[in-house]
Amino acid sequence: MTMSERPSRHSCSEEMADTPTEELRIEDRRRLTPDGELRDDAERNADAPSEQDPSPEKSAENRQTPDDASAAAEEALAAAEQRALEAEEKLRRYATAYDQIKEESEALRRRLERDFEQRVRETLSRTFLEMLGALDNLERTFAHAEQGPLLEGVKLVHKQMLDLLEAEGVERLEVVGKPFDPEESEAVMVTPAQDDQQKGQVVEELRPGYRFEGKILRPAQVRVAS
Repeated sequence: MTMSERPSRHSCSEEMADTPTEELRIEDRRRLTPDGELRDDAERNADAPSEQDPSPEKSAENRQTPDDASAAAEEALAAAEQRALEAEEKLRRYATAYDQIKEESEALRRRLERDFEQRVRETLSRTFLEMLGALDNLERTFAHAEQGPLLEGVKLVHKQMLDLLEAEGVERLEVVGKPFDPEESEAVMVTPAQDDQQKGQVVEELRPGYRFEGKILRPAQVRVAS
């Protein structure tokens, strides 16, 4: 290119002066780089809606009328009442179950006490019956032993055993001279009655009978007049 063809600086200036310039409006200089270019994050933030300025539609949704507040309060109250009723019903069931368990426990305790007392009574009855057999043997010696210190010693032991049984609630039955009672006596022998008044009475006791706590421990063996 020749110097005549090269555009002069003056002509370039004139062309730039004739070209209309576009007005650049800068609203926020923080969106520009030091070179005057627009930041990428500024372009994205420019299109994003402001969080501090909610739209009218969203504000309308968040707005609550007095009727809505009253309805919400009534629903909350109804829910609370329902929970209270459920808690009361649960408490009533617990109380009923507790009373039932308590009654069953009391019944079980009384039954165990009765069973224990019954077992103790049966054990004592067996023990006393064995002692009565020893007493019978001591009483048989009275008719065959000679008078003397030995007989007196046997009688003393016999009395001590009777006192021990009486202290434990064992009583000797008195049947001689009374009408025959099959609940207390066993008629092992029968003898003619001397008169009508003596008929059906016990005239002799062959083996004594005993009672323990109101029950016959061992019936007496007797002779009955007929």
